[in-house]
Amino acid sequence: MLRPSRLLVLTATLTASLLAKELPRPTNPNPGLKYYYPVPKVAEPKTYDFDVVIYGASPAAVSAAYQAKKMGKSVGIFVFRRHVGGMSSSGLSDVDYGKKESIGGMAKTVFLDFFKKQVQSPAEVETLFLTMLTDLDVPVFFEHRLAQVEKQGDRLTKLVFENGNSAGPVSLDYVGGSFGWAEGSYEERERILQDHVNYRQGYLYFLANDPGIPAELRARVAQFGPPKKDFPETAGWPHELYVREGRRLRGDNVPTEHECLGKTKVEDSVGLGSFIMDSHVVRRIIYKTAKDAHITHLRTSKPEEITAAQLNWQGDMVGLDGQFDYAVPKPYRISYRAIRPKKTECVNLLVPTVISSTHPAFGSSRMEPVFMILGQSAGAAASLAIDGRLAVQDVDYAKLRAILLKEGQLLD
Repeated sequence: MLRPSRLLVLTATLTASLLAKELPRPTNPNPGLKYYYPVPKVAEPKTYDFDVVIYGASPAAVSAAYQAKKMGKSVGIFVFRRHVGGMSSSGLSDVDYGKKESIGGMAKTVFLDFFKKQVQSPAEVETLFLTMLTDLDVPVFFEHRLAQVEKQGDRLTKLVFENGNSAGPVSLDYVGGSFGWAEGSYEERERILQDHVNYRQGYLYFLANDPGIPAELRARVAQFGPPKKDFPETAGWPHELYVREGRRLRGDNVPTEHECLGKTKVEDSVGLGSFIMDSHVVRRIIYKTAKDAHITHLRTSKPEEITAAQLNWQGDMVGLDGQFDYAVPKPYRISYRAIRPKKTECVNLLVPTVISSTHPAFGSSRMEPVFMILGQSAGAAASLAIDGRLAVQDVDYAKLRAILLKEGQLLD
C-alpha cells in the first residue's frame, strides 16, 4: 500500500532507482502514430475480477487507483492504447490549472509540488505515474479496447474487450472525444487522428518550403523538428490527440456557468475548479463588417479591450465562431452528483473526467489537476460503496467528505 508519506518521497525526486524499476509496458509491436489498430486476440480469454475497474489512462485513473487501493480495494486499470497519463504524458506536461489554491490532495502533490519543479519531459510524467501504480501493485492492461458492456438491471457486471479479456465490476474513467469523434467507431476515430497528423505535418512543411512564404519565415520554420528524446514510438510526435470535449455524463447535478461564477453553490463538494470557462473556435467565417463578425467573440474576457479600429472595421473580417473565455472569480465547488449517473441508469459507475455539466462549465472543469482531484474522490466513493454494499448514489456524503478532507482535498 502506498501511504501518503511514500507518495511524498516518490514525488520529491525521480531518482535513478525509480527509473530503473521494471514498469509495466505494452507487449505488442509498436504500431507507430495511430489511435486504433487491430490487436491479436489472446489464445485463452481471461476474466479478471477486481473491486474497482478503471477504464482509461488519464491522471484521474491514477488518483482513483491510488485512493481505492489505499482503502483496501483490488484495482485494475485497462488502457485503450499504449500509454498512461493522458495529455499530461503526451506533451501537456505544463498544465493549466486556474488558481493553485483550489488544488488539494494527490493533485497538489503531483501537479504543484512535483510537475512545476522537477518534471522536464512527457516521458518523465509517464514514468512517474507508472512508478506510482507499480508501487501500489495495480496492474495495467495495455491495448484493451472496450467491445461491449454487460449489465444486469441497473448494475454493470462486466466489461468485455476486443482481445477477448473481460473485467468487472466498477468503472471510473471514460472515453470521450470532440465533435465527430464522440459518436465515431474506433476506425473513424483513427481516420480523424490521421487527418490531424496530416494537417499538422503538412502545415509545417508548407511553411518551411512553399516559395510563397517569406524566406525569413521559411528559414525559421525549417529549424523546427520533433524532439529527439520524447515519443520514440511515434517518431517524435505526441501519441495522443488532444480531444477537448465530447460526450459527457448527465447526472443528478449539471454544473453550469452559474456555479463557475459563484451565483449558485452545491453542498456535496468533491473538489474545486477555478480555470476560466474556455471554448476554442469551432469555425472561422469571413464577414463583411466587424458588426457582422460579432467582434465581441474575440479571445478576450474584457469587451473594453476591443479597439475602436476593430469595432469600426469595414472590410472583410474573420469571425471566430464558438470562441469565448470568461474569467472565474474564485474557486467553485463540484458536486458529487456531477460525477455519478442517475440511479435509474447505473448504480456502480463513477465518471471523474467527462462529468455532468454544460458546455461552458466543462470548459472550466476539464483540467488535468481537476481530473486527478475528482479521480481521487471517485476512488474514495467507490470504496465506500463497496464496503457498504451500496449504490454509488447512496454513499453517505458526510463519511466521504471526512475521508477526502483527511487526504488533503480542498472542498470549499
